[in-house]
Amino acid sequence: MIAISAFSSEPRGRPASTMRDAWQSSGTISITESAAVCLPGLGGGSQHVCHHPPSACYRALFSRILCLLLALLITVTSPATARSDDPPRQLTFDGRLKRDPVFVNQGREIIYAVQNGKPRLVLYRLRLSDGHTERLHPDSPLPEFRPVYSRDEATFAYLQMTGNDRLTVQVRRVGMPQPLIVKPTAAVIWHAALTPDGQNLLYASSGQLRIYPLSGGKERTLTQTEGRNNWPSVSPNGRQVVFGSSRLGNYDLFTLDLTQKTTRRLTTNASMDVRPNWSPDGTQIAFVSTRHRNYEIYLIGRDGNGLTRVTHNPERDDYPAWHPDGQHLVSVSQRDGQTDLFLHSLAPR
Repeated sequence: MIAISAFSSEPRGRPASTMRDAWQSSGTISITESAAVCLPGLGGGSQHVCHHPPSACYRALFSRILCLLLALLITVTSPATARSDDPPRQLTFDGRLKRDPVFVNQGREIIYAVQNGKPRLVLYRLRLSDGHTERLHPDSPLPEFRPVYSRDEATFAYLQMTGNDRLTVQVRRVGMPQPLIVKPTAAVIWHAALTPDGQNLLYASSGQLRIYPLSGGKERTLTQTEGRNNWPSVSPNGRQVVFGSSRLGNYDLFTLDLTQKTTRRLTTNASMDVRPNWSPDGTQIAFVSTRHRNYEIYLIGRDGNGLTRVTHNPERDDYPAWHPDGQHLVSVSQRDGQTDLFLHSLAPR
């Protein structure tokens, strides 16, 4: 059951609508239906009977077979398009710069970073039942962003900027009166993640991925490569990390097996593939790519197959995050130069 209900309040001049209306999927045409256009007799139509000389029949048959092969070739070589609501459901309406959304409270709320003065970022909570927003830490005087949670949400971490290019990771746990402050050995960090059990913190520091046990212990380096390794996201079973890396030139997606210490390349595109995020069931990864000359959101299987395009927006779509049901994504998207949160509905698999 989807844990998001209708907004009870809307901006003035905007008609009330329900999340169910926004999530209705549009129809698509299947490859079988496409083939039926080329080959009479497919798709339940009448069988084709040729009344021409044999050579003409052979040419006609060859033409239809070629049409089918071309249709199949296009399907295999082009990224599929995820069936989604059109347009996606807009969740915020202030137009301010945003980043790093994440669903909490069984998908009923979203925590995200939003610009609150220049250039300060603060954490906000959005309640999806009525659209209410509020500061997560109203007394915090420092910029904060990149909120991440353990599976049970008992452990919560975020980045806090304490000076120019100086950041710490603030870790809060249920029952902990004061946050645990993690100061990595390298000064500059920009990305952090938690293992699902909340026992380990991962972050990108000076271009390499590192892991730190929150129960105590030493920081351990996970990557030692050329280029930069960023945006770690841990799989739901805690065994793999997906991340973006420029080790071979442009940014591509890689997975790292934490037990076997093996790395696998998922994407091989001349564009930039960044900000990967595991699906709740661990079978797919949402990410951002510039492969169509714009920041758009895509899905790819954990084995590197099944590339699917989710968004088709002339402006930027970024920071994808999964709803716990695995059938919806929230993104930070631009519309008419304004930046807000949007909800995308994915086709059932």
